[in-house]
Amino acid sequence: MIYSILIFLLSTTSLSEACLPGKSAPGTLRVLQTAQALTDSSDGSLHQIHTANVWIATTTADIGDAPPQGPPDSVTATPRAMADWAISSITAASSLGLSEGAVIFAKDQVDCISRLLIDVDTTKTEPPDPYALAQVQLCAGELAWVRGDTAAALTMALAAGKSVSWGKDVFVADSIQLSRLLAKLGQCDELERMAKTIPPREIPSLIASAASEETCQIIASKLLAHPTFDIPGRRESLLYELKKVHGGATAEVLIDRFPSVLNAPANRLTVTYILLSDGRIQKGLEILGGDKILARLKGQDSTDIHFALCLGYIRNGDLTQARAMITSINGLEERFNALVKIDSRLLLKHSMTPADTLKEFTNLRFIPPTGLDTFIPRIAKRPLNIDIILSALIESNRFELAATLLRPLFAPDNQTGDEWLEQRVGILTQALAITDPTNNKAWTVVINAISRCAHIDSQVKALCMVASAWNQSRPTDALPDDVKEALNQMVERIALKDHRPFKSQ
Repeated sequence: MIYSILIFLLSTTSLSEACLPGKSAPGTLRVLQTAQALTDSSDGSLHQIHTANVWIATTTADIGDAPPQGPPDSVTATPRAMADWAISSITAASSLGLSEGAVIFAKDQVDCISRLLIDVDTTKTEPPDPYALAQVQLCAGELAWVRGDTAAALTMALAAGKSVSWGKDVFVADSIQLSRLLAKLGQCDELERMAKTIPPREIPSLIASAASEETCQIIASKLLAHPTFDIPGRRESLLYELKKVHGGATAEVLIDRFPSVLNAPANRLTVTYILLSDGRIQKGLEILGGDKILARLKGQDSTDIHFALCLGYIRNGDLTQARAMITSINGLEERFNALVKIDSRLLLKHSMTPADTLKEFTNLRFIPPTGLDTFIPRIAKRPLNIDIILSALIESNRFELAATLLRPLFAPDNQTGDEWLEQRVGILTQALAITDPTNNKAWTVVINAISRCAHIDSQVKALCMVASAWNQSRPTDALPDDVKEALNQMVERIALKDHRPFKSQ
């Protein structure tokens, strides 16, 4: 019954007259109509349906058509829902490649909803939610940053800092995001002021933000005098945060100020990792006890330190040495992460052919569902390193290798692909659009994989990225019969709630 309803919707639903393209884009529209049909028939949560709708609207803008002017009234009922709409439009614009149309639409949503959220505070028509406003401003600042508009990014970052008390009722992840953006903008004084308002337990992440940018490292060193570091475990928390940002300079100041931190073997290894990955190879090996210790390391310690050393060579620009030591990294995921960094740079320098890219691997199924998260941030400039790598694989006729990303070993067949599969569909279709757009078989493989997603927002995100990529590479083409059949099979499997991996993959 559900399948019949979906097919009926798919055969009758069309984008509104305002959304019809000025040029012929039959294949693109067919994919978007499928996404809209799935949304219209979904029994998912309102949050998922609203997210699906904003992705469809942003994609409509991305392909050059006129999207709806803003969120429907049902979405603007609460400040939280309004904020989610604006943030989803920014995320969609980034995932679709930051095209002018998508970015303009996202900025319009931010402007409109920011005004509405401010009005809520002044008119008291709804319970005020300054945190929702701050999140919108923060994401808008990130969008401006990746677009190269530092003035707008600074305006939004400062506004976010003033919209809410970051020491109360906020998630640590958002305060870290704000401090990272302030550091990238060189707002070191703002970071120092922020240190006086956030809870002491968040000081390590704030210092790591300052340490991530050379211009703010003096503030990072200054904040090491904060009394929070007299609390047991707080110095270890700082090492954990510095490891994320290659904070070698601050790590050196830390061990000079608190030399006892090296007494614990685990801390010594972490400091070594930080220094090596930051390109401070001589100092890192000195802390380790000399390069002779490298051969004595076992298990994960060996993998981590050899991986850090490889990252250090990359950071120092010695790609030849970095690639020469790949086989010394025992962990497959770490080896893959290093090769993505190395090979993408070699490809950009024309020092490697696509055929030699990731030549060490014949399968990528070992990469767990979250294994690409570091390569696919929520808001980022494109192309990413992983985009470059996958394009090289497809250009060298190795789509089958790239497609193994759709079936990771650590995602059992009885688990759905929500919140990770749509990202992989996006990077694969982008690579197809750039390097092999007429490979209909490859398009069918990617489209069939979408049925593994059970949530409407995940399904629609994946379809929108397919529509955007198709429009980028084949804007006047209708869907070939085999691609259209894959789309129909995907709809049928979703209707039947069959979210197992597609057998042909």
